[in-house]
Amino acid sequence: MKLELPTLQNWSCHSCGGCCKQHLIEITPAERERIDQQDWPADSTAGISEVPYEWYAGPYWKKRYRLKHRGPDAACIFLSPEGRCRIHAKFGEAAKPLPCRVYPYAFHPAGKKLAVSLRFSCPSVVANKGQALTQQLGDLNNYAIGVGGETGLAAKPPRLSATSTIDWPLILSIRNHLVQMLERPKTRLSDRLLQTYVFCDYLHRATLNNLSTARQQDVVELLAQTAPDEATLLIADLTQHQLSTVGQTYFRLRLAQSARHDTAQTIAKGWRGRWQAMRTASMFVLGNGIAPSLHQQLQPRSFANIEQVTANISAATDELLTRYLVVKAQGLHFCGLAYDGWPFTLGWMSQLLVLPIVTWLARWRAASEQRSSTIDQDFADALMIVDHNHAYSGLLSSKNSLRQVRTLHSNNDLASLFHRLPSA
Repeated sequence: MKLELPTLQNWSCHSCGGCCKQHLIEITPAERERIDQQDWPADSTAGISEVPYEWYAGPYWKKRYRLKHRGPDAACIFLSPEGRCRIHAKFGEAAKPLPCRVYPYAFHPAGKKLAVSLRFSCPSVVANKGQALTQQLGDLNNYAIGVGGETGLAAKPPRLSATSTIDWPLILSIRNHLVQMLERPKTRLSDRLLQTYVFCDYLHRATLNNLSTARQQDVVELLAQTAPDEATLLIADLTQHQLSTVGQTYFRLRLAQSARHDTAQTIAKGWRGRWQAMRTASMFVLGNGIAPSLHQQLQPRSFANIEQVTANISAATDELLTRYLVVKAQGLHFCGLAYDGWPFTLGWMSQLLVLPIVTWLARWRAASEQRSSTIDQDFADALMIVDHNHAYSGLLSSKNSLRQVRTLHSNNDLASLFHRLPSA
C-alpha cells in the first residue's frame, strides 16, 4: 500500500501511559472474543478479577463494548503500574485492540495513496521523539490495512468549498502550497498563518466547477503566488480590528470545548455531567469571574488573570506549532472523511484556529502555576490538551461548529485572531 509520510515527524512509544488514561477504546466482537480467550480473571498476578470490558451503547441485541477504566486516574484496566499494557506484555503487540495499536497514527485518503498523520495528544509526538517514520513502513502498512485503508484509496476527494468540487491532483496541489507557506523561512508565525488563510479565503470564494482542469490549476497557482502580498495588505487592515461580539462568544465557546477532558468517570455522571458541561460553556461565553477547571493542568483562575499573562513563543515553540500544522496539512487531517465531511477551505480555517486556542490555554497553564508569562512547556501541554479533542470531538466537527467557523471567517475575526499571535 502506498503511504505518504509527514516529512518532519518522528515517533516511538515511551510508555508514558497517557493514551491508556485519556482514550476510551471500543472493541469489535472479534477483539472481545480474543480478550475472553486470554482469560484475565484466571491470572492471579494481573490484578483483574472482573470482565475487562463493558456494554456502553447499543440495544440489547446489538451491544457495543469498550474496555473498562478504573482507579483514581481512570486508567484502562489493562494498564500496569509500570505504565505498560498487560495484553502487550503477555501476548504481544498484535493481540491488542486495533485502536491501541494504531495510536497515535491516523490514515486519510490522498488520491492514489494514504496520507499518514499523527495525533499530538501523545507527548512523544509533541517532543518528536523516536524513530523516523520511514523506518516504520512495515508496521504502518499493517496498521493501514487494519483500519480499512484499501477502501480509503477509492474515496472521493473532499469538497474544496460549498460551491467547488475538484479532483484529487488539485486538492493535493493546494495542500502542498499550504505546506510551502507554513515552511517559509524568516517569516513570522502569524504571517505564515495569514498567508495560508488568505489563500484558502480566495479558494473559498472562488467557483472552479465550470473551469477546465488546466484552468483550475492556473487559478490555484495565481492565488498561491499572490497570497503573501495580499496577507501583507490584510495585516495593515487588522491593526485596529477588534473581535466582534459574536466572534468573542464563538471563540470562548471553542475554548471550553477544546479544553474539556472527558473520561470514563465524567461520562458516568450522565445528565449531571452534561448539565455541568453546559454550565461551564455558559461561564466561558460570558468570560467573567473564574474560569472553572476543565483539565487537571488548568486550575480555576479568573479570566482577567489569565488574559494578563504574557504569551512568549520561543524558537522551539515556533518549531512545534509549525510542525503541528505541517503534519496536519500533509495528512489531510482537517477535511473530508477525516473531519466529518468538512470542505477543505473551512476545515483548514478550523485547523488554524487551534493555535489561538492553544495560546490562550498556555496562558491559563502559566496562570495555574502563578506565573506572569508562558514557557515552552505551557504550549506543549496546551497542544496535547487541544489535539486530544480536535478532529475527534463531535462538538468541534458538528454542523453548529461549521457555522461558527463560517461566521468567524465572514466577520474577519479569524484573521484577527491569527494576527494577534505572538512570534519568536
